[in-house]
Amino acid sequence: MSNAQYGPGKNGVANTGTEKVQKEPKFNGDLSRDYFAETPNQVLEYTINCPMWFVLDNFNSTKPSTKIIEEGDQNTRVHEFIAVGMVRATELGCTEVITEVEWSETKIRHKCRTVAPFVGLPNFMIHGYAADNTIEDIGNGKTRLINRAFQHDRMCMLGSLCCCCLCFAKIGNKILSGDIPAMEKKWAKMLKDGTVKAGEKSALGQQQM
Repeated sequence: MSNAQYGPGKNGVANTGTEKVQKEPKFNGDLSRDYFAETPNQVLEYTINCPMWFVLDNFNSTKPSTKIIEEGDQNTRVHEFIAVGMVRATELGCTEVITEVEWSETKIRHKCRTVAPFVGLPNFMIHGYAADNTIEDIGNGKTRLINRAFQHDRMCMLGSLCCCCLCFAKIGNKILSGDIPAMEKKWAKMLKDGTVKAGEKSALGQQQM
């Protein structure tokens, strides 16, 4: 479960706020391109039958398997793995820096982009990416998740017949989509087992219904 020491209104973090990195570090990929300015080629929009804190703990880069390389600005640390300037290594083998965080007690939005070269299968097919993620409590134990990203894929070698480069962003989107039914199934089991209870206080300090 989410580390209860982090969240809006905790450990010097304001209840609401918006902060950006003062100087963005260089990152892998084509440095002449602003990935945030590109039209997203990976888009997820879901209403999820889990509370906000649980979605944060079970989606993509904020899963417990993520490793922190640099902790970033602690005054913006609204989740164990979200703070302005934080550098994190994800379960999928990607290294990201968080460039912006906007938060309140019912919504956390953060932007991140890659900062290290990709190696190994299948990530060598990616130059880099930037993502804009919003997770919002919409009441009644439900959460709205919006994840928009631009992934810059490498072209296949000349003469290659695999054509993976033409669909790799879609493959990545499908992998991320798989987190949704998995977390709903996990939450339903926890409710059934009595591990959690509907209506209890979450790690973000919200009353979950």
